[in-house]
Order: sequence, then structure tokens, then C-alpha cells
Amino acid sequence: MFPVTGIAWSCNGATLAAGYGKTDHIAWCEDTSCISLWSIFRRDFDPKKPNVTIEVPCCLTCIEFHPSNPLILAGGTVNGEIYIWSIAEG
Repeated sequence: MFPVTGIAWSCNGATLAAGYGKTDHIAWCEDTSCISLWSIFRRDFDPKKPNVTIEVPCCLTCIEFHPSNPLILAGGTVNGEIYIWSIAEG
């Protein structure tokens, strides 16, 4: 597991996201990293076990939720790519 490179709360405060990655790349990143999501109001909430893990094909440098839609999450990578995810269940 890589170190945390970004943390974001959804606009309604129900979801916490943590992005992971390495920032000391000398060349193009070929590592796979991830985002972990915790829904803090779920009955089965466990701070040691995220509810969802999203694999990312490159190390993340930042993540952020949409300012008014708590189901949209964006992330930027070491390679300059920008990803946008819908985290709606189902």
C-alpha cells in the first residue's frame, strides 16, 4: 500500500475518500494505486475497512468531491491524467 496523497469529504459529509500513491517518480508512473471510500453513517462502518476501493492505473496526487454532488469524485495522477468517477451504489 502506498502513502495517502489526498483526502476528501463529500459535500453532505457522508463519505470520506482517501487516495494513495507515490510522489517520488523519476519517470512515467506504471504503478497501480487506489482510492478507498468510507460511508461513515452505515451501520457496518469500520474505520479499518473501506466500503469501496477503486483501482487507479497510476499513482494519485490529489482527489476531490464535486462541490454540490456527493456522488461525483475526481482525481489527478502523477502522469497528468484526470479521472472522474460516479460512486453511486448499484
